[in-house]
Amino acid sequence: MSLVTLLPRGLKFESLPGETVFEAAFRQGIRFPVSCENGVCHICQGTLLSGCCSTPGGLKVSAVNTELMLCKSVPEADCEIEIDGVLEPGEIALKTFACQVEGIEELNHDVYRVVLRPPAGKRVEFHAGQYLSVLMEGREPSFFSIASAPTLPEESANRNIELHVQAAEGWESASAVIEYIKNHPVVKVQLPFGKACLTNKPDQPLLLVAAGTGFAQMQSIIEHALELNPEQKISLYWGGRQANDLYLLDKPSAWQVSYPNFSFRTVSGDIEDNEWPGHHEQLFKTVLQDNHDLAACQVFASGSPGMVYATMDAFLEQGMPAENFHSDVLEYAPR
Repeated sequence: MSLVTLLPRGLKFESLPGETVFEAAFRQGIRFPVSCENGVCHICQGTLLSGCCSTPGGLKVSAVNTELMLCKSVPEADCEIEIDGVLEPGEIALKTFACQVEGIEELNHDVYRVVLRPPAGKRVEFHAGQYLSVLMEGREPSFFSIASAPTLPEESANRNIELHVQAAEGWESASAVIEYIKNHPVVKVQLPFGKACLTNKPDQPLLLVAAGTGFAQMQSIIEHALELNPEQKISLYWGGRQANDLYLLDKPSAWQVSYPNFSFRTVSGDIEDNEWPGHHEQLFKTVLQDNHDLAACQVFASGSPGMVYATMDAFLEQGMPAENFHSDVLEYAPR
């Protein structure tokens, strides 16, 4: 058995005797570009940096910087191999799609639902809870959680992509996105982004805490989790500064009727001061009052950095393992 390291990603895996690098990697969920699997197309070409591999015909290669076809190369010792385009288990390659705008509607005083139809014949892959970027000419990309659940493997057609875009007064960037979508029948998006997502069927209760349009991420997670297991235990807490900041309340109400293990609570401060941080404390205190076993839950949080870190700190103090807490804020706004 040999240990193989793929650089520059640094992904490590073990190969069994006689297994090619390709066979060993794919067996363990690691992917990289490959096509013919006969060593002809050169798509899976990598560079041996250290170690030894055998190639067709029994030739052993150990020279540094030697080019190898990984679909035909068998590790004979621990190896370091350089190859681009490697994806770790559960990771999906970043792609760009031109989607038709199917609809745009106001959900409340400043939130819009945008529905995009993926191109015919193209499989748009993402995990529940991930996000995308809207690409606009002359502007920086704008990022939004995907509110729709991913297409299940057994489904032949892609689902529409749903976004919840908050374009409050004075929010120039989000308002520009809405105006752009209103005036362009086709919009380019790039996806998927984010690690705070479901890559497999959950095996623990889900505790979801969202503020404002953070509900979009939770909607995707909830709908996907319930498709995988209608008995999945899910608790949703959704907060806003004012009650009318919340929208689509018929959705969680319907989930609560249809799925006995789903529950939700809304929290609002009904205050005018948008900078008042007290609603963060009000939200996580409401969660803690319900006495969840935080050591047994997978927690997902979506909102501002202040809200996410306040929630995380409060839960850690109550015994939540750090590895059970998931939020994209931890990546894009580390402290």
